[in-house]
Amino acid sequence: PGRKGKIQSSTDNWIIREFMSVKKTTKKEKTIKETSKKEVLQNEQLKNDSNIEDTKRQISNITKKINLADDIREKLLYYLNILNNYIDDFTYTKEKLSGEYLDVKTKDVFEGEMAESLAKHVSDVYTSMISSINHASSISSTLKAEISLLGNYISDLTTEQKVLKNKLF
Repeated sequence: PGRKGKIQSSTDNWIIREFMSVKKTTKKEKTIKETSKKEVLQNEQLKNDSNIEDTKRQISNITKKINLADDIREKLLYYLNILNNYIDDFTYTKEKLSGEYLDVKTKDVFEGEMAESLAKHVSDVYTSMISSINHASSISSTLKAEISLLGNYISDLTTEQKVLKNKLF
């Protein structure tokens, strides 16, 4: 009975130690798994927060670009309007000159060297006005094209901004 009891008791002790060890390990594993899950969730939250901040920063940058492009477009529209007014004024004046005013020389009223000189000067002014109108019209067309491109650019940026805003919500 003595020896058998000692073996039994040492076996029981071993089983108890192993059981407790497994139990501790299982607790540690659960704690590690729970901690890992928590860390993963926290890391994901940090990434989400970082992504949200990046997205907000991108939206802010796009808003600045939209505002700048819109300001430039508004200024170009303003200058285009001024230019078109000058074109209209020059066109009106050119049409006036092309009529009776272009024929400065009048028989028995205004003839001679002075009439010839004035007629040449009016003709030169008329030619210069035509050239200026053509040049201004070309610039006007270029401004219209640039304004249109800026409008497209603003539209593209606005679309990109909406996509980013949709990511946030």
